[in-house]
Amino acid sequence: MPWQVLVLVVLVCRCAAVLEDEEGDFEEFEHDFDFGLPEEDDIEDTVLEGEEEGTDEEDEEGFDDVDLDSDEFEEGHEPGVIDKLKIAEPAVRRKPFWEAYVLEILVVTGMVLYMGNYFIGRGRNSALAQAWLNDHMDLLQANFSLVGDNGEGEEPTEEHVVKESDSVFTLWASGRHSCNGMLVQMKFHRRHDLLSVLLSLFRSQPDTVTVVFQLGEEDMDSYVLALGQKKAVQRMQKEYEDLSNYCPTVRPGSKNSLDETFWVLSEIPEATSAVLSHTTLQFLNKHASAIESLHISDQYTGFVQNNEDSEVVVVRQPQKRIQITYRVVATTERESMLRSILGLLDHVRGVHLTREAREKAAKNRARVAQSRDKLQHAQRQEAAQQRREEKKRAEKERLMAQTDPEKTRKWEEREHKKAMRRSQPKMKQMKVRLG
Repeated sequence: MPWQVLVLVVLVCRCAAVLEDEEGDFEEFEHDFDFGLPEEDDIEDTVLEGEEEGTDEEDEEGFDDVDLDSDEFEEGHEPGVIDKLKIAEPAVRRKPFWEAYVLEILVVTGMVLYMGNYFIGRGRNSALAQAWLNDHMDLLQANFSLVGDNGEGEEPTEEHVVKESDSVFTLWASGRHSCNGMLVQMKFHRRHDLLSVLLSLFRSQPDTVTVVFQLGEEDMDSYVLALGQKKAVQRMQKEYEDLSNYCPTVRPGSKNSLDETFWVLSEIPEATSAVLSHTTLQFLNKHASAIESLHISDQYTGFVQNNEDSEVVVVRQPQKRIQITYRVVATTERESMLRSILGLLDHVRGVHLTREAREKAAKNRARVAQSRDKLQHAQRQEAAQQRREEKKRAEKERLMAQTDPEKTRKWEEREHKKAMRRSQPKMKQMKVRLG
C-alpha cells in the first residue's frame, strides 16, 4: 500500500540522518584548537617586565634559587610562560532544527498531501458516478424495469452504483424487450492518485463511459462492425478476437459520410451501410469529439488469446453485443446522448441483411472455425508427441537402471528400427489384374 511505502521511506531517511549526525560529531576535531599560547611579542614583553621589576635581593641571590635541573630549562621555555597557557574548550557544533530534520519534514509533508488528495479524489469520483445516475434515472426507469441492482442478496435492489475501484463504477439495468441487459461502466480519472493528478497537468486523461448491450440470438443478424478514433480502432483490432478475425482492413470513415476523425472496421459493406443510416450519421457526427469507439458484433469472444503459452485452444461461446465508449459530456447533453444510444440499439435490432450477405457471413465464420480446428489439431498432436517422448524417456531410464546389458541393447535396436521405418517415404501398393 502507498502509506506503507511512505513509512518505509521515512525510516530510511531517518537512519541516513542519524548516520550523518554521527559523522558530523567528529567535524569539531578538524578545527584548530586555541590553547591560549601567547604570541612571541607577548613573551618578549613579559620577559622585559620581569627584568625591570627585579629587586636587588634577587641580584644578590644570583642563581642560588634557580634550579638548573628544572623541566623549564630542559624543555627550552622561559620561566613564567607555562603558567599563562590555557586550554580552550572545544566548541560543540549543533545544526539548526530545520536543517537537521529537512528530510523528515519533506516526507511527512508528502504523506499529508498524498493522503489528503486520496480522500478528496475518491470522494470526487464517487460524487460524479452518483451524479451521472441521477441525471439519467428518469430515462433509465422509462426504458428498463430494473435499474441499479448491486447483485447482493436474493431480492433485487435499485438505484445502486457498484464501486469496482476508486475510479471505476458500474451500473446494471435489465428488463427491456430489445436486449437482455445493459451494463454501464464509468471510468473516471484517477483523482485519488497524486502522481496521476500531476501527470494530468501534461497529458489530459478524460472521464469515459462505456455502455454495453447484451443482445439475444434473434436480436441481430451476423456481421461485425467497429468505428471510432483512429488510435482506438487500431488498438481494438489488435485486442479483440472478432475484429482481428473478421475485419482485417481499417478504412477512413469519410467514405461512409462520417466525420474525418472516424475510421471503420467492417466485415460486410452492406451491413455498414445499413447501420449507418441518416439518423445514426447525424448522432455520430454531432458527437464526433466525444465518441471514442462503437463496436457491434455477433461473434464477440473477448480479447485475443495467447495460444503460445496454452497447450489447448479454449473455444469460447460468441455473444451478440453492442458496445459504445464516449467521453463524459456536459450535463445538458447527457440525457440526449443516452437517448440516442438507446435509439441506436433499436435501429441495430431492425437491420436485416440480404441472402448474399448472410451467405458471405456464414463462409467467413466457417473459415474462422476451420482455422481454429486446425490449430487445435496441431496442438493436440504436439501434446501427444510430448507424451510419447516422456514415455520413451521413462522406459529408457528404467532399462538403464537395470544391470542387464543385453536387454538394453535389444531395446536400442528396436527403437532404431522404428525410427528408420518412420523416416522412409510412404508408398502405396496397387494390385493390377492381368488378363
